[in-house]
Amino acid sequence: MKRVLTLVLCVCAVFCMTTLARAEALSGEVIRLHVVADSGSAEDLAAKNAVRDAILEAYFGGGQEDLSAAREYIMQNLDGIRALAEKTLRELDKSVPVSVHFGLRRLPEKDYGSFSLPAGRYETLTVTLGEGEGSNWWCVLYPPLCVVPAAALRETAEEAGISEQGIAMMTGRGEEIRLRFKLLEIFSEMDKALFGR
Repeated sequence: MKRVLTLVLCVCAVFCMTTLARAEALSGEVIRLHVVADSGSAEDLAAKNAVRDAILEAYFGGGQEDLSAAREYIMQNLDGIRALAEKTLRELDKSVPVSVHFGLRRLPEKDYGSFSLPAGRYETLTVTLGEGEGSNWWCVLYPPLCVVPAAALRETAEEAGISEQGIAMMTGRGEEIRLRFKLLEIFSEMDKALFGR
């Protein structure tokens, strides 16, 4: 019985490590956008949506040709993005500070409806309004999945160079993908606790 249990645990560990490696590879192929409302009030949530819309329209209507160009474009425009968010809030008679940060963040699993991303560390443009105590809005800036219809998801991801495994991980459906993501989340937390990554 011990042998069978050991074998099952080994198979599960290999499966989870393979899934973790695929998720890490996928996290290195995308850049995410995270906009956080000042509070949970209807007014602050509406302000968050207005800031989100302004940023997407002004800065992310087109797409960069590759991940490196997208990263450079974001870094060059951080001050402009902050200024646009502040201007949008002023037009709404809201006076709260805006912080804009671009870098690696550990993010939870997120289901976008037409695709999902597993938990992991992602390059993320984070725009925090005021105290940042309200609900979050997430999307994928690169490839530009924030602004493409669901039907064009696969094509957009392929054009951006997302691996076939990454696309399969993003677009997988059903209980199998939920189980994989849950196991991945558990191993990701273990990795963070043990190695601080």
